[in-house]
Amino acid sequence: MILLKSQTETMILTPATIIEKIQHHVCCLECGAPVGTIDHLPEIAASREDGIDYVTWGPWYCDKCGASIQGQTYTDGRTLVRPGKNRKEERAVLLRYSTPMADTFYLVVKGMRFHPSESEEEERKHDRYFYEEHTCPINYLRDTLGVILGSPGDWDEDPHGLFEYVGSVPLKGNESVLGDGCRSITGTAEEVLQLFGMEKL
Repeated sequence: MILLKSQTETMILTPATIIEKIQHHVCCLECGAPVGTIDHLPEIAASREDGIDYVTWGPWYCDKCGASIQGQTYTDGRTLVRPGKNRKEERAVLLRYSTPMADTFYLVVKGMRFHPSESEEEERKHDRYFYEEHTCPINYLRDTLGVILGSPGDWDEDPHGLFEYVGSVPLKGNESVLGDGCRSITGTAEEVLQLFGMEKL
């Protein structure tokens, strides 16, 4: 234990618990870069009830060169691979919001709160400032390369305040509507909006 003192506060530092976590990746057959983890596959293979002791997977695509591989992993961890038929090409896609502006457009994005927190009203003020003024939409639209707003001769490549902050709810406890935070929402539009307190749709 280490005791640190300053003029304003005293901090106690204790040794951290450190663990080593090893992952096994299958590598691209063309460039050798890691493509995906296989640690979970032997367990899936072992759970099969048809007498087959392996699970097939793929195609998986290499983020470095775009080549694909597919294969099978056995209950003992052995993995056999072969080249896939297709390649992945990363592209920039231009999207235009074409729905009439009279319609309402909502986004559900992953946010956070820090505890212990301030009052609910102060938290809402912070969130409103962050989403409506401080941050560019590219920061919370995953896989978006840019946001363009305006009209010919008056384009804005960094439009702040594009979306209006409505509210926030915890992910934990709302998985049946919002999913696990890693994938798309699982509830209907009505369920999601009602979760945010918008009963009158």
